[in-house]
Amino acid sequence: MNAKEEEAAQLASSKGTFLTSDDLKTIDDVNVADLLATEDLYKEIASDLHKLIMGFTDIAETACNAQIAQGNDRNDDDEATESDSSAAMLSHYFDSIMKAERYLEALETLYRNRIGAISKAKATLERHNQMKEENDTKVLGKISSFLGDVFLLNDSSKESAFDESWKRADGKVVPPSISNAQKHVEVTLDNIDDVIVSHKNVEFTPKTTLYVEQLILANQMAYCFGMDEKSKSVQRSNRLLTRWISVNCLAQTEETLGDDLTTSNTGKDNTEESSIVRELFHTVMRQNSDLWTIEGVKQAEEWVQQMHSLQQSGYIHCTPDVDAYNIVLLGLCNLCRPLSTKHSDNENRISKREERSRRKFILERAETLLTQLTEMHHVGIHPNILSLNLSLNALAKAGRDGDPYLCKTANRVLLKAIGEENYRSVVGINDEQSDDDKSIDESVEEPDLEGATKSYVKPNMDTYHWLVDIYSSSGDTMYIKLGTTLLKKMIEHRIEEQSIYLFREGSTGSFAPSTGTYNNILRALAKKDSENTSVTDKNSIEMRTEVAKEATTYLDSMVRHETSYPTRVTFIFLLQLWRKTGSTEAGEYADEILSRMETVSMYQRDLKPFSNGYMLALECWYTAATAGYVGAADRAFQLVRVIEGKSGQELISDDQEEEDTEGTSPNKRIYPLMMKICAATQDKRDTPRSMAIAFDVLKKMEDNGMTPGHAIFLYLYESVQNFLKHHPGEEGNDLLREVFASASKYGVKAPELKNRAGRNRV
Repeated sequence: MNAKEEEAAQLASSKGTFLTSDDLKTIDDVNVADLLATEDLYKEIASDLHKLIMGFTDIAETACNAQIAQGNDRNDDDEATESDSSAAMLSHYFDSIMKAERYLEALETLYRNRIGAISKAKATLERHNQMKEENDTKVLGKISSFLGDVFLLNDSSKESAFDESWKRADGKVVPPSISNAQKHVEVTLDNIDDVIVSHKNVEFTPKTTLYVEQLILANQMAYCFGMDEKSKSVQRSNRLLTRWISVNCLAQTEETLGDDLTTSNTGKDNTEESSIVRELFHTVMRQNSDLWTIEGVKQAEEWVQQMHSLQQSGYIHCTPDVDAYNIVLLGLCNLCRPLSTKHSDNENRISKREERSRRKFILERAETLLTQLTEMHHVGIHPNILSLNLSLNALAKAGRDGDPYLCKTANRVLLKAIGEENYRSVVGINDEQSDDDKSIDESVEEPDLEGATKSYVKPNMDTYHWLVDIYSSSGDTMYIKLGTTLLKKMIEHRIEEQSIYLFREGSTGSFAPSTGTYNNILRALAKKDSENTSVTDKNSIEMRTEVAKEATTYLDSMVRHETSYPTRVTFIFLLQLWRKTGSTEAGEYADEILSRMETVSMYQRDLKPFSNGYMLALECWYTAATAGYVGAADRAFQLVRVIEGKSGQELISDDQEEEDTEGTSPNKRIYPLMMKICAATQDKRDTPRSMAIAFDVLKKMEDNGMTPGHAIFLYLYESVQNFLKHHPGEEGNDLLREVFASASKYGVKAPELKNRAGRNRV
């Protein structure tokens, strides 16, 4: 316990029984006046309350720090002891924070009573000023004598100084002679404000902001005790801020002593004071936003509206700023976290009904808040780049895949924030553009350009990142193409600005395009391509091949920056793209991608060789073999040998695929696929080698104790038939007999193979 905490504990034990809000509220007017008459006593009480508030706040923060430290040093073998310790620290924290709040309330009451006594004195003067002259003189003389002593009597050490002042005013005691320095000025209705203001110890604005801020910050630390305590602490912070408004704003409206004082408190925007007050609101709003609940975000937004109301009432230092809106937008982004599939099995999972409600709320509020910001330029509030990016972030995370309407919402938000000229540049609406860009313009709905504001935000790389996320998830071909165009711009811009972002001291360079930016585009391309698998004409093959080639070049720019280093899914999406191209180049590019993957894995510990990558590469060789690539079977068999060599290493499956039933060995999956490649090889130059490979693979399966099924012998039979088609001769019958003999050992009959092979050819 530090010195401040010890002092607080001592004060609490000696004076805590008196200095509570309930005690102060029960003091009648006479005793309140008695209490306030002596400045030294008032100052002593206020000082004690200050120490108590700060001391118990420090005690609460110490308990939180101890809990955090215990969590960092957690030992699973001693969970029971740690649980008891946590409960004790929570009790200590709660007891301290509630005591600090009680003493803060007592201090607020002390201020109110003191200001109230002065207000009543002035009201009495005003009321009796309208009375008859003789009565007015008597009453005014009595109050003037009292106020003169209260505000100008510096010798507060005299016994019952306040009582003496009342006796003199009543005429019961003759005032003693005083020096010129102590001689009081007669208090009248005309000079009462000047008398009060000139008195050095009188404070009309309660100085409680610092203590409210400290208590709110202590509440913020309650997260270490769990979500329930965090929610309770947010409620306490809301209550504290409500009381602060009551004491510092609403109470002044009723009790202010003169127009000049009101103007000084509410008519001028003191920069330092405004900063402190806004930070008070911001802290409470952040606590509400961090609850990850719709109710928390709504409460944060209500505080913004409360700031507007106070500002309209003349309290300029309560004027909301763009940061207040950004905190609410950040709360919307926090609401998106449980929507992720990654949270499906943890404590943050939510029901489908709640998910729909949450998505709808986020999408509506994100656009509404950004719109409100763009419409408040007349009061000096403008959105900044963070406002725009947070709005797009919320839209991207709350929107569903395959929802083109989300793109229209994003475009409306974008237009309002960046203006028509920047908007046209971002989405490619201009006079000088390619035919492809014009096709985008024809398909992408243009929002109402008349709705753009006059104060614009300049989009940055993060803006492009979220737009790419939104466009790529739409499932719409033109929006996906627009997202690809934006990614190109990002790559070019990052290359141009690389020297500034990387070498300028204090640089604030963007993380984008990040790995996620690239993967979003690759995912969209791979998914869209898989939906059009029936398209096999030459033009479609060429178009798909060009798309796959361009996507593969992304690897060159990705490896230049740590924030965009390729991950496992990056290579998965690229291989999936090539698998569906129908191109003879699919296999060669697959080998290149595998080589890049293995190189990257040398620098990325998390990226290990994985079986699905090799399986997709083999499927790419099947694509090449089907398209007529000469040597596809031989190149694929080389890859099989590589996989066999790695079978003793740690080969892991892709998260999106089923786990291999053979453990880490991929043989059960690669051998049937290799046989399929052999069966697809029909070029005269390749059939001898592909048939030989097919027999070798069958032997490998038998040597590994695997049982070949109908499909394996069907592929073997077709490989032999492809060979015989180009090389007829007497040995053909021997080859077929060998196939049938092997098949019969596993219960597969020759007629069955012939019939199925015939149906496949038809």
